[in-house]
Amino acid sequence: MAGKKSSSEEEVRELTAQFYVTLRAYVARLQPDAETRAPKPRQDVEALLNADDASWSNAYQVEQLLVDLFDDATLEVELQSRLIEAESNLHPSLTAHYLELAKAATTSDARRAVLARLINDLQWRHTVNEVKRAYSKEVSKSTGLIFILAVALFAATVVVLAIFNDRDWRANNAVLLLIAGLAGGWGAGFSMLASLKSRLDAAEFNDLKLMKSRWILWSRPLIGVGAASILYFFLVSGLLMGPAFPELVPDPGVPLPADVAPKDLALLIVWCFLAGFSERLVPALLAKTEDRASGPADPDRFKPDLADMTSPASSSKEPTAASGS
Repeated sequence: MAGKKSSSEEEVRELTAQFYVTLRAYVARLQPDAETRAPKPRQDVEALLNADDASWSNAYQVEQLLVDLFDDATLEVELQSRLIEAESNLHPSLTAHYLELAKAATTSDARRAVLARLINDLQWRHTVNEVKRAYSKEVSKSTGLIFILAVALFAATVVVLAIFNDRDWRANNAVLLLIAGLAGGWGAGFSMLASLKSRLDAAEFNDLKLMKSRWILWSRPLIGVGAASILYFFLVSGLLMGPAFPELVPDPGVPLPADVAPKDLALLIVWCFLAGFSERLVPALLAKTEDRASGPADPDRFKPDLADMTSPASSSKEPTAASGS
């Protein structure tokens, strides 16, 4: 239905209404001398509370204006409560600074100044947290869509190839490269989704502003596709060989293109998925290959070393590139 509020908007509306109830209760408990002590803030408070626009910004302004209207007892209670609130919302060094200021402030005016500044910092922190929550929701939604799209594309490709199985697509290098790239995008999307919570928890406000960019979000699966494609060419070229890798190099005497066994196809998908999932696997593989390429001239320096691949050292997450014999 048009005009219907979402659950989050309804929640904000209810919280705002509750906030105004609390502020009106504060005003009702003000001492008679409050208006005499600060007539202008009292008038501004009444105008804001009676305004048609019951917004958070108006409520925050009322909080600031009430500082000048509190009697000494209410001022002390409010200051101590805000100091406790600061411990869980502000940086520890800033909280310690406010504790020192409150301890050193011995007059009502000095304590009002500390409370006013403390309320300002708490309001800013609450506002930033609300924006961060909105950014986090946007990043989570986009990440989920990226993962769903990656899985859907891979599944659609598999279904189409299964329907046209009579065309022997497993012998088509272009199709295998497409499968490799899609598997890499799938792995990258899975990696993004799996690490989403930890990344959001560790992100600062400016980090979230950058993360929510569509170009930033979509760059990760594109990198996964590129990494998987590079890994595919490593496998086809024979630079990566061994029982843990698919056999994509045809036997001598067999005309190209050669058919790929189901087991090798499964291994190709697994390794390309890992290439997209890991941000270090393919770059480390390229770095090792570069080191070997810059070594002494040797026609067999790219030949795979099966001893290295089967040694305990090869149990790391990164595949072993061909080494010199």
